[in-house]
Amino acid sequence: MAVSSRTLGLFACMALVLVGGIRDFAASSADTSGTCGLDHTEDPDCAKHDFGSCGNACCAVRVTFNAPGSEVASALSVEIAKGGRDKAFTPARTWGDFFSLDAGGCRDLRAASETDDQFLCQAMHRTAGHYKFQDTINILVAATGAKGTPVSFFSISNIAGALGDAGQNYKNIQLLLEALAARGLATTSMHVTLGCGSTSQQTPSKASGQATLTGH
Repeated sequence: MAVSSRTLGLFACMALVLVGGIRDFAASSADTSGTCGLDHTEDPDCAKHDFGSCGNACCAVRVTFNAPGSEVASALSVEIAKGGRDKAFTPARTWGDFFSLDAGGCRDLRAASETDDQFLCQAMHRTAGHYKFQDTINILVAATGAKGTPVSFFSISNIAGALGDAGQNYKNIQLLLEALAARGLATTSMHVTLGCGSTSQQTPSKASGQATLTGH
């Protein structure tokens, strides 16, 4: 039976409407708890807006965990692989992963002679909402000492020319810290090393057991 071009056109329009509806539903049902800059956002972790401190919007903090570095890196790998608290994180492929040495976005450095640091990790975070901005989070797990394990988190906006980030880079780090705190890995100290807006702003973390952020 021949189908007229008008009928085919009607079916095509119906398909487009259906696909658009599915896409709109998926967008409306997405978890927005990890995204800053939405109209309803009143999250204090979104208050640290950065305006191009790194040649783009960024945030770097250094924290100390009262736990071995291997435990911190393992928990990070698990949480990132799960997508984090808002299911918007993905692990990056590490250099060692090309040789089946690493997994979960963390490279094990403990056998390396060039450094005393223990792990290098990387993850991507994608925001909810219309634009779906993507940021990169680099993490250095340093050698464990008498006062714990220092860990550096650095989040940067991937889109060029990000003069303002609506606080998203700081929020990315907080999401990971909250996930680790929920696993019993709380920080004992935390301070800004670069970006994150004004380092004079003092904003306690929402995460249970987290240390208060301090400036340089």
